[in-house]
Amino acid sequence: MYVALTVKNEHITADQINKGNNQEVQHVYFCPGCHEKVFLKSGKVIQAHFAHFRHSNCSLFSEGETQEHLAGKKLLFEWFSNENIPCQLEAYLPELHQRPDLLIWPEADRPIAIEFQCSPLSFEKMLERTEGYRKNGYEVLWIAGSKFQLKRQVTPFQQLFLRHHPLLGIYFICLREDKQLFEIYANISVDQPGGSVRKRAMLVDLAGLKKWFDMSESTVPTNEITHNFSYQKSHEYLIRGRLYQNPKMVEFQKYIYYHGYSLISLPKEVYIPVENEWIIKTIPHFWKMILLEWIKEKGSGKIFSKEELDAKIEDMKKNKEFHFCLLPFIENTIKEKVFYSYLSKLEKQTVLTSLNAREWRINNLPYTYKYESEKLDEFEKLDKKEL
Repeated sequence: MYVALTVKNEHITADQINKGNNQEVQHVYFCPGCHEKVFLKSGKVIQAHFAHFRHSNCSLFSEGETQEHLAGKKLLFEWFSNENIPCQLEAYLPELHQRPDLLIWPEADRPIAIEFQCSPLSFEKMLERTEGYRKNGYEVLWIAGSKFQLKRQVTPFQQLFLRHHPLLGIYFICLREDKQLFEIYANISVDQPGGSVRKRAMLVDLAGLKKWFDMSESTVPTNEITHNFSYQKSHEYLIRGRLYQNPKMVEFQKYIYYHGYSLISLPKEVYIPVENEWIIKTIPHFWKMILLEWIKEKGSGKIFSKEELDAKIEDMKKNKEFHFCLLPFIENTIKEKVFYSYLSKLEKQTVLTSLNAREWRINNLPYTYKYESEKLDEFEKLDKKEL
């Protein structure tokens, strides 16, 4: 912990004592949570902090804090203080029996609990703490430590930190304490099933972070991410899944065989990439095929409404025909927007026509392939066209 209590019940930081700024003659300090005695630990290598004596029963302050966690909390506190944002380190919230790393008030009536997470945490524990904050009127912001920098894949743990912003898309914030900067991964996307993550990475300080979130559409940088979707690679993904008997692929095969299809006959509309489809754990071809079958059953020339589509999505959810990744900070409306984006793609393929904001007419039903060579030839042409 970075903050302790004196015998006068006043807060004092480890740095205040370590730098000789403490005028008190006593050297007894107490944990703000359990009120047991603690002692100062400092040195040339480690960040000054307080620790409990052995055999302590305190459940609020972990003795397993890393140097990154201690230094990161201090850095965040200094940043918010320099920006004149009221901030309290390690504030104990008795109504929750929780202690966020920082508590800030960007507005007088808007407290935000900040958690700087440098070690793995279960989804259940993170959700429990998040719900505790929310139920008691606190917003919460989880910031990942440097060991969780985004690389080739978005891990299940990293998914817990993801948020959505109108201009940044799905994004992830990591505090690089070693560089004393935030690393923002914005516009996170995946070109195709099984592919690597694409993102826009930026290093900014707190002032830079505020500017990003205050941007208007006219001032957001225009350096776009280059995408590289391939119909051929998407088809190869299905073939590999069949060869290796991937459980998800086996389930998909059962579905298409039951409905009279094979991997060869699947229409190209099943492969069309959709923005943020990667947040659905289910094979994208699977849920697209289910929607296409639903459209096909209605028939060419028929009209369906948004209410009917919403009911179908809800039905698919109840039947566990698709599963979203665990994304506690992304609203359901953002998640389900994936399905509406798919309908927009079907409009471009002339399968559908949008009559208004709430109705679509079914035009031409998707073409199913008869031969693999026919399919691969068209996919090769489509890939060249994409380039």
